Amino acid sequence: LDPATIPLTPNAMVITVDSRIAGSTPSNQFRVPTSANAGRTFLYDVHVIETGEYYSNFTNDATITFTTPGVYNIEIIGTTTGFVQMYFANSHDKNKLLDIRQWGHFHWVSLNQAFRGCINLGINLGTISATDAPNLTDGYDTRYHDAQYAFMDTPNFNGDIGHWDLGLAYVWGNTFNGSGLDTNLAAWDISNITNLSSFLINGGMSTDNYDDTLIGWAAQTPNTGLECHFGSSVNTLGGAAEAAKNVLINTYLWTITDGHS
Repeated sequence: LDPATIPLTPNAMVITVDSRIAGSTPSNQFRVPTSANAGRTFLYDVHVIETGEYYSNFTNDATITFTTPGVYNIEIIGTTTGFVQMYFANSHDKNKLLDIRQWGHFHWVSLNQAFRGCINLGINLGTISATDAPNLTDGYDTRYHDAQYAFMDTPNFNGDIGHWDLGLAYVWGNTFNGSGLDTNLAAWDISNITNLSSFLINGGMSTDNYDDTLIGWAAQTPNTGLECHFGSSVNTLGGAAEAAKNVLINTYLWTITDGHS
């Protein structure tokens, strides 16, 4: 049975992993990493799509053992507050993660370092296959409003994330530092963002995506005095994108670093 044809559990987070890749667990295991600093109680189940195995009532990290090492699709199932943060943080089984097929609807407490160092995330498709979005609104931890380093050092990460509701996530410093992100972020509501430092350093967007992002952001009312690094991105000169960048710089006092710098 092709796992791709099996309907995914609504509201579950679904990831694809390869247990054979070297990590913190042996070649027949995968560890779902959580954060002790989340400040909320974890209670969630894990379902392995290929085998049908179901494991219940995890309250912290979940280590799953497979009969045969290989590629598996794992559903993380919890109440809306039962699973609140994935936390690879450049460690654990970060290299075993291949894809995010579905974000699900649980309430993230924080994206801080969630997928940092997951160098193989998106490697098979050149993007993640999830088309939904993480819930950053209902349960996000207002102590931090933090998405810093979330996808740092994920060179194969890309995806259509332009429709994300940023909700209560205000801090986006280093979020895509060293990532493969190249998408149009024009529709992001950036009005509450307070930190974009090193946002896309060591990365970069295509000119079309960068142009659209600048135009979309300048049409809003962002916070003043922000620093934003767009990596190697280069905008079209002498047109709407350059005018938009000038609005961000001159009206909102942004410091923008990009491929023109």
